[in-house]
Amino acid sequence: MKTVDARGMLCPRPIIETKKGLKNLLPGEYIKVLIDNETSLGNVCRFLKDNGCQYTQTKEIDHWSLSVSAPGSPLSEKPVEDYCEIVSPQLGKGSYVVALTSEFMGQGDDTLGRKLMTSFVNILTELDNLPSSVVCYNSGVKLALPESAVVDTLKELEHRGVEVLLCGTCLDFFGIKGRIVAGVTADMYLIAQKLSTAGNVIKP
Repeated sequence: MKTVDARGMLCPRPIIETKKGLKNLLPGEYIKVLIDNETSLGNVCRFLKDNGCQYTQTKEIDHWSLSVSAPGSPLSEKPVEDYCEIVSPQLGKGSYVVALTSEFMGQGDDTLGRKLMTSFVNILTELDNLPSSVVCYNSGVKLALPESAVVDTLKELEHRGVEVLLCGTCLDFFGIKGRIVAGVTADMYLIAQKLSTAGNVIKP
């Protein structure tokens, strides 16, 4: 089964890639479409219904997986942009990224800064609108160490589908790569991609 990986894409790209995947598909054949945000999921599903494509939808940990059958008739020539419903970034769940660039929140007293950062990260789990990703770089990667006051919170966020990314260069610089117990190592390309495609970036 062919897979269309539309994760990290914004509309209309997921629809364009799905449309490409459906072309030349024979009756009885299927493609798998992977999507990681609710807005694109709704847009793609609207496109599939309009074109008479049968599909099943499965929620994975950090994305949705659609199993889509071949269309019963030629695909519509309607512009794919017409299927794009844009949701305000402030209202869409998972539409923002949190960038943790330090162990401390703000500048001034380190003791106060550490206390504020602990409070901020812990409160993230109480929000109705969770971030899509938490990106840690510079000394922010130390928040994923076993002795960190927020490491359990980062683990909980991961369990709830939030991607926690740790700068690999930063881990190497501080010599802690083998000690982290939350999150996954990421290169600067992935970090830049997450920050540049987020609806909003919050840097406490």
